[in-house]
Amino acid sequence: MSLQDNVFKYGVSGGMRYKEPEKLYFLNVFSKEFTDLGYEIKILKKDMKRYSGVNCYIGDIVNAKNLIIAPYDTTINSLNPKAKYFPYSYNDSQKELHEKNRFNAMVVIITGVILMFIIPIVFRAGGQFVRISSLLITVIMTVIAYILLKGRPNQVSANLNTSGLLAILELAKRKPADTAFVLTDREFVDNLGDLMIREALPTTIDDKNVIHLKGIGNGEHIVIAHTKENIGLARKIANKDTSLNLFTLDKEGLRENALQYYDKAVSISVCDKFNDRYEISDVLNENDVKIDEEKFSKVVDIVHNFIV
Repeated sequence: MSLQDNVFKYGVSGGMRYKEPEKLYFLNVFSKEFTDLGYEIKILKKDMKRYSGVNCYIGDIVNAKNLIIAPYDTTINSLNPKAKYFPYSYNDSQKELHEKNRFNAMVVIITGVILMFIIPIVFRAGGQFVRISSLLITVIMTVIAYILLKGRPNQVSANLNTSGLLAILELAKRKPADTAFVLTDREFVDNLGDLMIREALPTTIDDKNVIHLKGIGNGEHIVIAHTKENIGLARKIANKDTSLNLFTLDKEGLRENALQYYDKAVSISVCDKFNDRYEISDVLNENDVKIDEEKFSKVVDIVHNFIV
């Protein structure tokens, strides 16, 4: 299948991986691409008190020198057609969006309760009609609050959630030596998938080169983000290509970033730049349906040239 066929299959038609049954179905379908290439697949689940995480391990992660990882879980919809994702800023991250939605839900709930008591008082002469109207308004606002509180899963995820997965598939087709791949869960919630990798490789993960791919499908700049300790690894991956942008994550940017779980790691995204901030457009909403094949292919080549 062509890249665009896979974008439609996995990022548009099959773009929602929010609930556990959706995740398991997706991983079982997508992992067949790798079993057909001869890779060993392990889909492992970690149960927590109120939720669980599911990772997909492709190849020999124990003996691999390089790990290429990408998140596959679906974000919630921002309910904003012009939403942008800021990969290096916690204050504008998906996790922060959850917190804002919780706050908005509480405002709606409190407003609904207040209206339920105020409307009958203001319109005492209204009788039963006013009471029914008050109850109806309360029910409607409760439903709205529930939607805000739970979040509505984004139904498409071509760039933000799927481009990294398709890059892993393209790299796997080239059969690089000493390299394994992991599809991680809950990056957009609490990075449980990254913690699961550490638990799976407690004594060796810090010896591996980890390349994290997210949102590599659209934008002007290819950005290799790194901690200050890993500037050397980032430069080695960039291989003196001056068209690439190296970005050092500060403490705030690292706060909820996947890189905090690894000793030797970089994260690659394709972004636009506005007011000195990197941003990814047309994501977290219904607009996330396309991938720029030229940018995508260049990222794949950059990673491949490093691991071979």
